Amino acid sequence: MGITAVSTAYPTLAQAGLALASRSDLAKAKQHYRSGVRHYKRGKFQEAITKFQQSYDLSHRSELLYNIGVCYRYLKNYGEAVRFFKRYLLETPFIKDKDKLETKDNIWFAERQLKKPEKQSADAETPEPGIREDVTFEESENGGRPSRRLPRWSPFAAAGALWALGGLSYFIANGKQNKHKQLVDELIRQGRIEEHAGSLRFADAKSMRLYKGDLNSTDREREIWRDVAIGSLIGGAIAAGVGGFLLWKDAHGNPVKLEPKIGSQTGLLIEYQF
Repeated sequence: MGITAVSTAYPTLAQAGLALASRSDLAKAKQHYRSGVRHYKRGKFQEAITKFQQSYDLSHRSELLYNIGVCYRYLKNYGEAVRFFKRYLLETPFIKDKDKLETKDNIWFAERQLKKPEKQSADAETPEPGIREDVTFEESENGGRPSRRLPRWSPFAAAGALWALGGLSYFIANGKQNKHKQLVDELIRQGRIEEHAGSLRFADAKSMRLYKGDLNSTDREREIWRDVAIGSLIGGAIAAGVGGFLLWKDAHGNPVKLEPKIGSQTGLLIEYQF
């Protein structure tokens, strides 16, 4: 199983499907959306953001992310505007060329304002954007399929599971080591093993034939469980690092999509935008 990171401004993955929403959730999402549109037309952009976000939380319609980005642009919160415009592009792989170009224009404008807010003359010709007023909330849009996208806390859950496995493996390895030591001590007490020049040797061929297999078996099991413990701890550290990277990218306006891939190349696909 591998982990592949793909950074792109043009998502190439087919969208995994909208998160499964009940009919009542979609109805509530539609109400919040309509309320957000009313607030937007009245110039109440912060209230519109709240309603669009509530609608998105229930329906996961990506057009609502674009609407939130537009509202943040009018509030001159360009950092949040960029973040939501990029999330919209990431979650809408089959976006129309016109909408893609319009969104990229908005990102360009907002990033320019973040870098050089004093230069307004060249931006005066940039048309002011409008929100998407054609968002639909039909239950059949996703064909009843739940989303395959993993929540952002998934890497941390994996890290916790691996660390727990590592701790358990270390406990088992320690038990195998104690068992091996007890067997050696008992064979020494019986005179079947002798210490010679800092090493152990069987006293006779019969003792070797009877007990060498047991000693090798316990020693081999101890090594296996120790390797499992070390591998689990390292894997947990990697998973935690991946989780921290995803949160950091998302916090800096580079949204991340985490999606399991099953098939000829099984693994975990991480896709984000610069």
